[in-house]
Amino acid sequence: YNNGNSGYHYNLDTTKLKDGKHTIVIRETGSNNSQTSLSGRSITVSNNPVGCIDTPSEGQTISGSNMINGWFLDGNGVKKVEVLVDGTVVGTASYGDGRWDVARVYPTYNNGNSGYHYSLDTTKLTNGRHTIVIRETGSNNFQTSLSGRNIRVSN
Repeated sequence: YNNGNSGYHYNLDTTKLKDGKHTIVIRETGSNNSQTSLSGRSITVSNNPVGCIDTPSEGQTISGSNMINGWFLDGNGVKKVEVLVDGTVVGTASYGDGRWDVARVYPTYNNGNSGYHYSLDTTKLTNGRHTIVIRETGSNNFQTSLSGRNIRVSN
């Protein structure tokens, strides 16, 4: 074939596809306009939002100002990350912290800056048990909440 430049590449934006199974087929058109297709390859697209609360840990006792940290990925893009305590929004977390560890585990989201942080002032809460929930709003305006994290406040 005498062609050292026969490779190809294409960046597939899966956010434009519905979640589920798809088949990718590569079709080549020769200079004589004849076409050849390679066998299809099946892929599964999952742009579902996924995230985690890293700190505080489940059951941890906290006081004063405490940092809430974690990460959130959404195939449609993250619009905002809110912090709720006992079902009430207490603030919006800063989003965009570098999380290359998350990017390695979830490379299809193509997001190395999926981290969030929020400084929670526990002096505005009563002493005792509380539940922290992280709620993400995607660029498509759909909301996803992480499972609650139970903490104890002792000021």
